[in-house]
Amino acid sequence: MSDEIVWQIINQKFCAYKIKTTKDQTFCRNEYNVTGLCNRQSCPLANSRYATVRSVNGRLYLYMKTIERAHTPLKQWERIKLSQQYTRALEQIEERLIYWPNFLIHKCKQRLTRLTQVAVTARRLALKGRDEERTLVGIKPKVKRREATRERKALAAAKVEKAIEKELLDRLKSGAYGDKPLNVDEKVWKTIMDDMRQSNEGVLDADDEEEADEDEDDPEVEYVEGDDDDDLIELEDLEEWLAGSGSDAEADRSDGSDDSDDDAAPRASRGPRVEVGVLDCLVSLCPGLVQKSIKVYWSMPSVLYVYLFPVILALVNYPEYYRLNVVLALCALPLPTAVLSNLAIAAAPELGHVYYLYASVVDIVAWLVTFSLSETEVSLAAVLLVNLLLNAHTVDMVLLRAMVFGGFFAAWPAYPFVMQLIDYTKQPRYRRPKDWDRLKKRLANEIYVVTTFNILVFVRWHLQAELGQDPFAYMINYMFVGDGAGTRTALLAYWTAILGVGIPLIERFVPGWSIDARRKVWHGMVVTMFLVGGLGWDAPFTAISMAVALVLFLVTEFLRAATIPPLGEPIQNMLRKYIDERDTCGPVVVSHVFLLLGIAVPVFLAYSPAGIICLGFGDACASLSGRRFGRHRWFDSKKTLEGSLGFTLAAFAGCLATKYLLPGYATSVGSLSVPWALLSAAMTATLEATSGMNDNVIVPMYMYAIMQLGMAR
Repeated sequence: MSDEIVWQIINQKFCAYKIKTTKDQTFCRNEYNVTGLCNRQSCPLANSRYATVRSVNGRLYLYMKTIERAHTPLKQWERIKLSQQYTRALEQIEERLIYWPNFLIHKCKQRLTRLTQVAVTARRLALKGRDEERTLVGIKPKVKRREATRERKALAAAKVEKAIEKELLDRLKSGAYGDKPLNVDEKVWKTIMDDMRQSNEGVLDADDEEEADEDEDDPEVEYVEGDDDDDLIELEDLEEWLAGSGSDAEADRSDGSDDSDDDAAPRASRGPRVEVGVLDCLVSLCPGLVQKSIKVYWSMPSVLYVYLFPVILALVNYPEYYRLNVVLALCALPLPTAVLSNLAIAAAPELGHVYYLYASVVDIVAWLVTFSLSETEVSLAAVLLVNLLLNAHTVDMVLLRAMVFGGFFAAWPAYPFVMQLIDYTKQPRYRRPKDWDRLKKRLANEIYVVTTFNILVFVRWHLQAELGQDPFAYMINYMFVGDGAGTRTALLAYWTAILGVGIPLIERFVPGWSIDARRKVWHGMVVTMFLVGGLGWDAPFTAISMAVALVLFLVTEFLRAATIPPLGEPIQNMLRKYIDERDTCGPVVVSHVFLLLGIAVPVFLAYSPAGIICLGFGDACASLSGRRFGRHRWFDSKKTLEGSLGFTLAAFAGCLATKYLLPGYATSVGSLSVPWALLSAAMTATLEATSGMNDNVIVPMYMYAIMQLGMAR
């Protein structure tokens, strides 16, 4: 079973190791978890390649699991004894995990540091307790004076003996006793003096010698069995302590309480129980290619996202691109390359090259985002990018295509400098070069110079060929000279005022709120900026502004992920307050990019406010009402029926307000009937509740498609 399927089952169904709290945190009590958090990247069950550090009987070991040993559970984990010297242990981790993901290397070092600190603290407390157990015995003044007198006399006697010894040695050296004093050869005296001199030199302590010998030897490597039942830690007291958040665990235990009463015979201790559905049982019986296809791809969300969405959107808006999206849907099938290329040629002979373009885009996106996106999200992103590359026909889409693809190829020559900067940043401070600050600034300047040069030369040349004139002159004429320049200037001033007032207020009052509440504040700002004063005033200019904003988001994320000074660290500190568990799966923070992409895609397609209504009204209200009043959960989902009801009512109210209260939306939602608006809100709420993906992208597109079908009736 693939790692993605295992994680979907654990995340959306049940896992015995999972424990929740009231502070929007989900912890993992699996003893092999390297962080203690329940997320995709830290789960030891959903990663066939995993490493962690554990303490066994006071000694630290590095545990490594690879896919090559998955068929031998008895020797699943490779256990390596780490040195007792902290720096040497860090070097061992780097040597053993040299080609492993940087996330695991970093977390293993963090865990080693923490376990070392715990061991030092434990020893200090043990010594402190031993000192406190000692009983103090008083000494009488008379005894103290007597012992002091004896010590003084012994010291005086020692001084006399040393004086006599010194005098004898001086006489011996001066030859006062002749050539052979006391009938003893002088070599004997020299030998005795040399032995005494050597005995007085420093000698290694026995414990230090043992430790040095131990560290000089190669680390002991052995293979052990994973998930040992005897080593499972019972955390019932911890669950009771977290009683406010343990309702889910209690509910899970109550579901299985009927089975425990059937027989009173003692049972052997069992490992964690993971619920597997009927589909997974069928998967285990399917051989070969069918097995891979079903267990990886054949779930309703994957089919809906990767295969149906491109085709549906093409039919709704651009029927002329229908065949291209059918080919892209075929390219996403889990089949060999030769089969997929032949299928693409059979579906559309003139589009046979699309498969290789799609495969290249998938590889590039997967390489850039690593674990930040799931396989389904990577496939969907590749479909959108291929459509953008081949089907851009409006000014906003042409600008977006030039900035996205042109920016990528403009930054590509700076790749060696970026990787060098990232490698230096990941190293501990004591291993960085002494002139690290100067080197960091030099690398950043090289990145800026190379990228800016490529943009000003090659991207500008491409846009000039597309627009028919210099892109900077085109934007100046469009903003300040052409028809509607006053409206565009006023709209730009309106957005600037909203951001200038909203950002300081958010920084002032929001930090004390929960992460989810902080994120929904930005959803409200989206409604104020783009729904009230954006699409209704000037839809084409709003689309161009969203394209520019999306590119700026991608650039800031590149600066943050690569830690490029001087903006990388401030951006990281700013986004840290809004990061949830979905942003910890990889190095890329995708929530803010997905938010803007979700509201922008319907605008790019048909100047539709569906994304703004969905995220600004529905998603924000669903989150707040679900956390406030949620009691009844959807099947196989964390979402609640109360949250879905709030989503439906809020999205329906947003559609009605846009249609009847806001001017300028006669074309986009004017022909949408009230019953169809309610149906669109309800169906979108259902998908939002059952979706396992980041709903900031897929849910607005779904609502947009339903609204377009309603207006086309």
